[in-house]
Amino acid sequence: MLWDIDKSKFDWEKMKLFIVQRVIKRGDVDDFYAIHQVYGGPEGVRKIAKKITAVLDPRDEALMRILFNLKKRI
Repeated sequence: MLWDIDKSKFDWEKMKLFIVQRVIKRGDVDDFYAIHQVYGGPEGVRKIAKKITAVLDPRDEALMRILFNLKKRI
């Protein structure tokens, strides 16, 4: 999932929007479990997902709305 990132210089907190977006777009089940562990469980990931739904494609946005019970933006 993060093959193109230099992990020795990586800041998981500063890059959380990027990481969650990458997992939503390209991650597998293990990646979802990992972000839950890093970012405070489903509620922590939900808070991050709310901030990135506007930049997701329709399919990924629909997945996030289902998984985290988010309302569609108007």
